Amino acid sequence: MKLWFLCIFSTACIFAVPPKGIPPELLEAYTDGGESPVVYHYFDDSTACKGVNYYSKNQVNQLIKRAKKKKRNYYGRTDKWLYQLLDRHHDLIKGKTVAVMGSVEPWYEAVVLAYKGHPYTIEYNKLETNDSRLKLVTVEDFKKNPQKFDVIISISSFEHDGLGRYGDPLDPNGDLRAMQECLEMLNPQGKLILSVPVGGGCLVWNAHRIYGRQRLPKLFRGWNLIDYSGPDLNALLEGPAEDQYKQPIFLLEPSGP
Repeated sequence: MKLWFLCIFSTACIFAVPPKGIPPELLEAYTDGGESPVVYHYFDDSTACKGVNYYSKNQVNQLIKRAKKKKRNYYGRTDKWLYQLLDRHHDLIKGKTVAVMGSVEPWYEAVVLAYKGHPYTIEYNKLETNDSRLKLVTVEDFKKNPQKFDVIISISSFEHDGLGRYGDPLDPNGDLRAMQECLEMLNPQGKLILSVPVGGGCLVWNAHRIYGRQRLPKLFRGWNLIDYSGPDLNALLEGPAEDQYKQPIFLLEPSGP
């Protein structure tokens, strides 16, 4: 499956060919001091930031109908686990402002609307719509006028940050920085709904990171885990260090000072 969610917190969308190998001077940082195995699965999606995408009200309404029926979209079982979590936390989204991190189709916006929340999409690409229920801003515009939210939802996004796949600047800790920036975007009592690949733990260059016992705690630094939806987490973390994973749903809140 092609992964479309962009590196939201990178400083710029740079149209350059992503390096096919890890630069030697960055190898130790990318592999957690040599502890993380590397698998190679190369992509060049460096032109993904081009163009304008249009979200019609009719399209959104059709997706809301699907969400209300608990239909799955392009992330399959991850959507099933998301519904399970939202059904356990009935007031998590209802009436709340929800930042949707990255968007190529208004699917998670529709899920938010189906659960009576108010979506606010932050995306590299310019998005347009005739649907007044949607608020769509570019990363650049958001940085000029930052907002705070009751909930942030990030599905299969942060594991790409800093790998250069989408033309973003190389940053071995781009994913960790993204999580820290989310802390600054939340209102008091705010929550983060997060999905990233979880498995035995490895770097798949330049596709994504797979979070195992070593890097997952780093990703969660500054956060408390409230709830989890997906297969047995310990079993996932004991998986082989290769390009095999599942994307469960984590519900997190800031751990405080």
